[in-house]
Amino acid sequence: IAGNQRLSKKIIKNHFPLKEEQAMRYDRMEDAVKELKNALSERGFPHADIKLAIENTGTPYRVNLLLTIDEGMPEIIKSIKIIGPAEAKELIKIEEGDIYDQIKLRKEMERIRAHYKKDNFLKPVVGSYTFSNGNLEINIDPGKKLEVVFENNSVLNSETLTKETPFFEAEDFRDDLVEEAISRIVSLYHSKGFPFVQVAPVITSDKDTVIVRFFIFEGSEVIVNSVTLEGITISEKNLKDVMLLKKGKLYNPDLIESDKAILIEFYNALGYLNVVIDDVRIAVKNSRADIIIKIKEGTKTLIEGIEIKGAIFISKKEIINAVRIKTGDPYNEVDISDARYKIIDLYLSNGFIDSKVDIKQQAGEKGVKIIFEIDEGKLTLFGKTVISGNAETKNEVIKREMLYENGAPFNPSLLVKTRQRLYKLGLFTDVDVDAIEKEGDVKNIHVRVKEAKAGVVEFGVGYGDYERFRGSFDISYRNLFGMNRQMSFRTEISTLEQRYIVNYTEPWFSGKRLPFKVFLIKEERTEKTIETRETRYKLRRHTASAGFEKKFSERVKGEIFYDFS
Repeated sequence: IAGNQRLSKKIIKNHFPLKEEQAMRYDRMEDAVKELKNALSERGFPHADIKLAIENTGTPYRVNLLLTIDEGMPEIIKSIKIIGPAEAKELIKIEEGDIYDQIKLRKEMERIRAHYKKDNFLKPVVGSYTFSNGNLEINIDPGKKLEVVFENNSVLNSETLTKETPFFEAEDFRDDLVEEAISRIVSLYHSKGFPFVQVAPVITSDKDTVIVRFFIFEGSEVIVNSVTLEGITISEKNLKDVMLLKKGKLYNPDLIESDKAILIEFYNALGYLNVVIDDVRIAVKNSRADIIIKIKEGTKTLIEGIEIKGAIFISKKEIINAVRIKTGDPYNEVDISDARYKIIDLYLSNGFIDSKVDIKQQAGEKGVKIIFEIDEGKLTLFGKTVISGNAETKNEVIKREMLYENGAPFNPSLLVKTRQRLYKLGLFTDVDVDAIEKEGDVKNIHVRVKEAKAGVVEFGVGYGDYERFRGSFDISYRNLFGMNRQMSFRTEISTLEQRYIVNYTEPWFSGKRLPFKVFLIKEERTEKTIETRETRYKLRRHTASAGFEKKFSERVKGEIFYDFS
């Protein structure tokens, strides 16, 4: 970027749609210049002239773009007029004589709006604005200020209760929002064990202000004294364990309906499809609540049989093993639905991406027979793989990380795992592995990568009482010859020690996923006493180490090395 005087190169780069390290789009050059001109116009330079040139870098498939900017005369703000309250002009940080930067102006207007919101103004409007012949005119209407006051509250402070009111979130004040605020406050008190709380609002308003006062009667704290379940035949302990209301805990009346739903869901999971919570009685005495729940269990429904229809490519035995339900299990709609999705996943992993599974039930003498009707669809295969974005890294490095082969059954989960493996190489900052639209019975794959910087240089300096001055220097490169071969050199130097380390890693030895590593170390060290700093001994050592590393699983790894020193 050249020719810019007032506008920074960073601002120009951010507005220019063609970015470094992206694929060059010659078809977008003209539009890119237009977009940049429009952006500079918004920045206050409507007469800017832009010239775009392409420079050959000498490196294959890479070019430099040269932007020459003639900013022209900027638009200057000669006067600022605020239509609104007098104090609003003091809030704005744009001054007369500034460049008319609309992006900066909109950010400033948003800041003023946030200022009014923070001061509890409802629906503050900052804007619209006009600019003509250097004169800037901005409309500001802060709206009404809302004051929320709480009376007679002692258990919960006013700041906590204010957070439960929806007025500032909704930026409005209406009757339905007052009712919502009361509901939220009551629910909060219920969660703290105050079931008898009462809230009464009183509203006053004038031209500029709305005041809402919430008068609160908190009542007393109530503890659950006992929970009794009547009419049950299964373990009472198991039922109480899944409930939210428990003996000795705070009594929250809002949890009654939740516990009823939990108990019904628990019974349904055990095959009791017609269970009913017949009655719930609550008795509160001396701040202690006794809860009695009457349950009608009904009869238990079991899976009488499982039938698979339409399975050709995958055996019925394999499908039964995948669904993990069997004859004699309690009938549960959730488990049956999960079984359907497991069958679909099984077919998906075997290349049948259009498979469909329907469930039908037949009532039997002792339960329900489940029928899975399968439409396998057509088998889809992996097609060709197109790789893009790798300027330095060879295709071979990417291909050997792929978990699929051309002509194998299409499995989308392998695309996700391949993407993860490519990220783990450390060569790329961005990886996308996508299936292209289906062509016949194949899906081609597009692997897009964005390469990271392969070289790293690090250094450090320090001082210690024993070693005195010390420093380190480390240079590494992780993509030698574009094959993910890694080499590094590190040196550590102090008044007592010099150490030089060379490290080389070949990630695929003899064409197999078998990392081969070599270390060369040269070390000279002087050991001195701390008090007198007399030399106790000197050490000079040369070490060579080479070996292999084998990963057996995600958690188990083996190494074998030979060291010579």
